[in-house]
Amino acid sequence: MYTCRIDGFIFSDIATDSVLKELGYKDIRRRLYKRFEVKIILPKSKKGKQIDNMLTSAINALRKNEKFQKIMDPIDKPFNDWQPTYGKSASCNDMLILGNHAKPPKYYLENNSPKGILIDIMKYVESETDYSFNIRLYPWKRAYMKAIDGKGGIIGLSKNSERIKLFDYSDVMYYDDLMILVLKGHEFVFHSIEDLSGKTLGVQRGASYGYEFEKGKGTIFKIDKDNNAIHRLKKLLAKRIDVALVGPGKIGVHLVIKQDNELLRRKNEFVILPKPFNRDPNFLGFSKRMNKGEFLKDFNQALEKGRQTGVIQKIIESYEVQFGVPNL
Repeated sequence: MYTCRIDGFIFSDIATDSVLKELGYKDIRRRLYKRFEVKIILPKSKKGKQIDNMLTSAINALRKNEKFQKIMDPIDKPFNDWQPTYGKSASCNDMLILGNHAKPPKYYLENNSPKGILIDIMKYVESETDYSFNIRLYPWKRAYMKAIDGKGGIIGLSKNSERIKLFDYSDVMYYDDLMILVLKGHEFVFHSIEDLSGKTLGVQRGASYGYEFEKGKGTIFKIDKDNNAIHRLKKLLAKRIDVALVGPGKIGVHLVIKQDNELLRRKNEFVILPKPFNRDPNFLGFSKRMNKGEFLKDFNQALEKGRQTGVIQKIIESYEVQFGVPNL
C-alpha cells in the first residue's frame, strides 16, 4: 500500500507515459506544465566557446531553411492528453490548434513558446469555456497541410472560394492589414489591384490574401513565393520583385526588419504605401471532416463576449504598445 508523500512532480512525458499506461493508474493525472528548450552544456574555455559558436551558427542555419523543424518533428511531438477524462465531459480534452511560427505580432515563437495576438485570444476563449487548447506553431505551409489533414484547427486562416469547401470557419478573430512595400523611388498610387498590372509581388508560400488576390494573380500581376518575409524583403532590395506584401500592419513590417541586420541597416530604402493591399479577416478554421460545428458555436459566443467587454481590443492594443509602430 503506497501513501501520498508529495502532491505532484515534474517529469518528461516520454519517461512517465509508458509506466502510467502499463500500470493503468486512474488517480495519477498528467497535465502539460511547460515546454522547455534543451540546452547543451559546454566547458567554460576557449575550446568550449569555439564549439558553442559552431553549434549556434549551424542551428541558426537549420532554423532559417526549416531543416531544424523537420529534424525535430519526429521527436518533438505535441502534448497528447491520452488519458480518459474520468468525471469530465470529453469536450475538456486538449484541442490541437495550429498556426504560423513567424508572423508577429499576430503569432510567433518566443523561446519556443507561442506568443501573439491570436494566441492571447485563444487563451481568453479557453478561460471562458470548458475547452483547452494545445497550440503548436510551424511554417505556414506545414501548419496548413496538417489542418487540411484534420490534425487540428488552424488560426490566422483567410477565406477564399477553395478553402470554403474545405473548412468550417469561426467568426472573425482579427483583421490583418497586408502592407505594400516598394523601394524608395519606385512608389506608385495604389487604389485597386489594377494598379499592380505587370508587377511581380513577393508573397508567403501557401498563403491566400482574399478574393481580389486570387482574381489578380497570374492575370493582372505575377507572384513570387517564399517561406518568410525576411527573404521577401531581401528579394525586393535585390530588385527580383517589384512589391513585397508583408503584415500584419506596420508593426509586422517593423518586426520583420528587426530580425535581420541587413534589413535593419537598409530600412530607409523601403517605403510602405499608404493604402494596404487589403484588410484581411482572419478566422479559426477546422477541416470539415472534423465536424467542429458545435464547438465553433461555443467559440463564437466567447469571442463575441470578448468583443463586447473590450477584452479582445485590449489584447490588440497591448501588442501595439509593446512593439510600437515604425516610421517608414
